[in-house]
Amino acid sequence: MIGLSFALIAVLSLGLIACGDDDDDDGGGGGSTLEKAQEDGVITIGFANEAPYGFADSSGEATGEAPTVAKAILAELGINE
Repeated sequence: MIGLSFALIAVLSLGLIACGDDDDDDGGGGGSTLEKAQEDGVITIGFANEAPYGFADSSGEATGEAPTVAKAILAELGINE
């Protein structure tokens, strides 16, 4: 099941990347979201709050299959929180 979750997140991530704008002149000058997240080491994720796929535990921490896979991918990108 983790393999399926990983594949789903990978496909969705590639879809989001494909929708990105190649234009370097975005008028903001702040860099890409990925660059900013890598600089800060932090990114915000959303989840549907459906156990066991993704839900908040008693301390409010995102847990479950999807957050676990997302955290693993983000760690590879240098984003630890």
